[in-house]
Amino acid sequence: MFCGRDIPTIFDLKGASRTRLGEDKNVMWDFNFMNFTQGFPLPLENSSKQRLSKAIHNDTLFLYHSDIVGYSVLVGIDEKNNELIIGIIDYLRRPR
Repeated sequence: MFCGRDIPTIFDLKGASRTRLGEDKNVMWDFNFMNFTQGFPLPLENSSKQRLSKAIHNDTLFLYHSDIVGYSVLVGIDEKNNELIIGIIDYLRRPR
């Protein structure tokens, strides 16, 4: 997903209300993200917000119609280029 880029900061976000604090320094979780951003949303330009919103809508609609559960939003922070790389990830499996 990161196309060969060196992405030192990666978050696996599920939007879980329970405490998800990753101990692994390679991939961190929801509470790590909140600590990283100090509770503030990431600043995005309006065009980026619109593209992200549309992509999440389309991806979650596909997952919903496919009866797929348990997906995450993977956020990589490319500090060198000052960019976010965001995608929805899941093992494509049906609920039991």
